[in-house]
Amino acid sequence: MSPGQSDDIDVVVRTEIRAILHGHGRDVGEISDRDALSAELGFSSSQLAELVSRIGFVLQSPPVTRVTAITDLVTVGDLVRAWRRALAAESSLTGPDELRASRDRARARRDGTAER
Repeated sequence: MSPGQSDDIDVVVRTEIRAILHGHGRDVGEISDRDALSAELGFSSSQLAELVSRIGFVLQSPPVTRVTAITDLVTVGDLVRAWRRALAAESSLTGPDELRASRDRARARRDGTAER
């Protein structure tokens, strides 16, 4: 994973946290890696599952729960580190060209443009 991808993960995680909280009528100021998802930000277990799903969709990545138990995602920093590990594991299993082709196929299926 390149340094730029690492920064992207931070941005995506924080953007999706804000979007979910805003959708539930809550706005939050600065988000720190130390912020507890449940205790400080008020995420329920279903909202955490939604957050993980949304981040995976935006990053076009397999579920983070393949490398980390959802119960281990306590803080914002835990979530960011888990996605970094998931994406690093994914890219180590396939070469860049294979990974790109796989993501393109997944995008086409989601967009309904896959060849049949």
